[in-house]
Amino acid sequence: MAHQQSPSRFREFFRHRPTGRALVLIVCLKLFVMFAILRIFFFQPTLSGLNDGQKAQVVGTELAE
Repeated sequence: MAHQQSPSRFREFFRHRPTGRALVLIVCLKLFVMFAILRIFFFQPTLSGLNDGQKAQVVGTELAE
């Protein structure tokens, strides 16, 4: 049976290591960039302002292409 690591051991590792805090900061910054910044520029809401029939037509034509 494999030895299981508890989440508190990982938390203690990142809390007491000087590089641990930097890694957590880098991961949080990367997640922010991925979900906030990239969404604004690359994933524009193309269906906003359309009624249900228009949305169905747009989705149908996009799936057919």
